[in-house]
Amino acid sequence: MSQDSNTFGSMNLPEQFAEFVRSGRLLADARPTLLAVSGGMDSMVMADLFHRAGHLFGIAHCNFQLRGAESDADERLARQLAEKW
Repeated sequence: MSQDSNTFGSMNLPEQFAEFVRSGRLLADARPTLLAVSGGMDSMVMADLFHRAGHLFGIAHCNFQLRGAESDADERLARQLAEKW
């Protein structure tokens, strides 16, 4: 993608996220948001962006035990993140 077609220009990811939320008025009422965090890269980045932007949020995680020890590790990671933030 060329710089001209990128509506966020040269902003880094946290800046892009903040602009996307602001311009879309996605969290305008300041109520906490419940984030579904699987423990995978995409949901962990989402939680990190909410944290960096200073938004109020909680974390929900469901361990369906479909991948054994890997599922348990994802649960531990989501729990640690929720306790940290």
